[in-house]
Amino acid sequence: MTEFGSTEEVLKHLRVLSDRAAANARAAAQPRLAEARYLYDFHRTALAHPDAFARGATPGETRDLVERSIRAELAVAEGLPEQVIARRLENAHLLFEHLPLTRALLAQARLHWEEGEAICATAGSLPESSRAALDERVAEAAPSMTLTQLRRALRRWREELHEESLAARHARARADRAVWVTPDVDGMATFCVYGPAPAVMGAYERADRMARSLRDAGDVRTLSQLRADVAVDLLCDGDIIGTTPDAEDRPDPTFVPGVRAEVRLTLAASTAVDLDDEPAELDGYGPVPANVARELIRTAASFTRVLTDRDTGAVVSVGRTRRVPPSRMRLHVQLRDQTCRFAGCLRTSARSEADHTIEWRNGGETSLENLVSLCTAHHHLRHGDRWRYTKDDDGTIVWTTPTGRRVVNRPPPLPGRPPDPPRRPRFVDTPPPF
Repeated sequence: MTEFGSTEEVLKHLRVLSDRAAANARAAAQPRLAEARYLYDFHRTALAHPDAFARGATPGETRDLVERSIRAELAVAEGLPEQVIARRLENAHLLFEHLPLTRALLAQARLHWEEGEAICATAGSLPESSRAALDERVAEAAPSMTLTQLRRALRRWREELHEESLAARHARARADRAVWVTPDVDGMATFCVYGPAPAVMGAYERADRMARSLRDAGDVRTLSQLRADVAVDLLCDGDIIGTTPDAEDRPDPTFVPGVRAEVRLTLAASTAVDLDDEPAELDGYGPVPANVARELIRTAASFTRVLTDRDTGAVVSVGRTRRVPPSRMRLHVQLRDQTCRFAGCLRTSARSEADHTIEWRNGGETSLENLVSLCTAHHHLRHGDRWRYTKDDDGTIVWTTPTGRRVVNRPPPLPGRPPDPPRRPRFVDTPPPF
């Protein structure tokens, strides 16, 4: 570490370091802008030659398959999720067709890339006729703003520049309402709901009132814990009697009849009977502690228990749970694959479709060896005629993209069966020859 003779020398040195860090942070926008240029050119060229990427039964189907194929090809090339590639393609389109002033600021390292992304997100939500005015306001004010200040200004500018009324925009935005889950660490996850503000705020207020009712009755949990437990129990069971973490009956402020949740939990049979503590696999999430899994299969009627042999990983029980495979064959394929087997896709196999590796029309059998889990999007993509795959005896799948790139996707081990050493990536890009 450098020795300093005075506080002034220390401060001078720190000023130099902070200036260099700031300069590098802004300069990082330049390679990202170069990537955007390549993505923009790739997209335009691919759209000009659609037959190279997909062939559908109708022009509309072909256009959809081409767009999906472009995103998938770039996702494989960059090792990124297709949703990320879709956002980057949209940003590239905006920067090179609608936001020349913002693009110039990024090229000159006068904006951080994160600021450019925020500008693109706002521009993408505006009519095309309003984007030039936004670009002008950005060029005038953004270089002197922090990211937080810029985001606040962008919200204000969006309201000022938008040609549609808030009522019209809200009516259209309602179509995008959605629910999704974000897995976190330590056996936790975040459940998100995007919907009309009155309904979402109403749901929160209801959970809050129930939580406060339980607390007033003597519950020792914090309000945050009670809100979370109330919300989850209402969605899973339709009531909040015996809210987690224990099964003790508590005052029931309200009852909401509903459909009970169905979630699949896979664990070794030896773990289920408390002979070991191998983590279980919660469908759509990942590993959960053995003690949590045992408690779930003991008390939660909404979970489908799947037991596996600890040594072989073979499915030994699923509890009470032609061309189209029978339901038990589908279940076996889903348990084996765990996720969509397209390169890099992590959509759960429980909501995927069974694809014939050797197509049915070409004489392929409906058998475990010839079936693979593919999500709906990638199932359609596979049948767009430009993506191909082969399946090895050990379950390894080798995909070939329209540009000739080969990507290996390896099957996951079932819980209770250790992976073969050394552990390798689920998918790797193999070198040519193609």
